[in-house]
Amino acid sequence: MITHRNLGSNALALCDIWRMHDGDVLLHALPIFHTHGLFVALNTAFLTSARILWHENFNAGDVIAALPRRDCYDGFPTYFTRLLDTGLLTPELCRGTRVFISGSAPLLPQTHVQFEEAPDIRSSSVTA
Repeated sequence: MITHRNLGSNALALCDIWRMHDGDVLLHALPIFHTHGLFVALNTAFLTSARILWHENFNAGDVIAALPRRDCYDGFPTYFTRLLDTGLLTPELCRGTRVFISGSAPLLPQTHVQFEEAPDIRSSSVTA
């Protein structure tokens, strides 16, 4: 059984690893009926008083449009492939993103490489 203490410990560890703080803006398009959307993404935002750009569901175009206004993006591997499929990712859209988080399923190595290379994430993101 997962306890409240387990969930809190997990969220605190992730806040530390991802360097989340009260000035952050999390772009949230995950379903809240899923552990990733409810406990991982929201708990880290709540613990750090980060702002949340709330999307009721994932739409690649809407997420692309919101990218310039966030510091953190948390998604499923499928979301990353859908963002890549738009062909709209640019260094300007991704500039200032401290962390892109993929979870709940394995992110294929080729998707990781494509996501880094398409908008040139490695050179355009802030490393805090």
